[in-house]
Amino acid sequence: MGAGQWASVVAAVVLSTTLPAISGSSSNTKKALVTAANEVIATCGERNQINVFLEKTADMTVAAAHKTQPNLTEDQWAQFRTIVRNDLISKTDTYLALVTADYATHLSASDMHAIVVFCQTPAGRKLSSARSQMERDTFDARQAWLHSAILAAFQDAQQRILTGTYRP
Repeated sequence: MGAGQWASVVAAVVLSTTLPAISGSSSNTKKALVTAANEVIATCGERNQINVFLEKTADMTVAAAHKTQPNLTEDQWAQFRTIVRNDLISKTDTYLALVTADYATHLSASDMHAIVVFCQTPAGRKLSSARSQMERDTFDARQAWLHSAILAAFQDAQQRILTGTYRP
């Protein structure tokens, strides 16, 4: 079974629990939505972008773990990094099934067809091919920003609660 077929099987399982929210949709409509969502994913380069995201997430996880396990050798860390990366990358189809379900829940088949048509234009192909590099280039900055924003929100909440200045 190829990667695309496996993604369809995983998507069907995920969608069996997420798509009932589409009231009045027939089984054929749900299948059409899944097919359209898979076409968006294939045409617009989302698999590559998700692989980069998972690789960067693995690197970030390994870096965090490295701080807590100083006794491992560099060779052991290289093995650890390889195992974590491979494990996360092996879950690409499961992650894509979640994306498929999200698209099929929130977009119509017509909307997804329009996205595919765009991804087939010169600008769409450029965006699709650039997405993986954009993910690589911005991952660390986005993670740093998110960490900073969460820390600031936590500190603000803590200060306002401890000083009694919080007012709903």
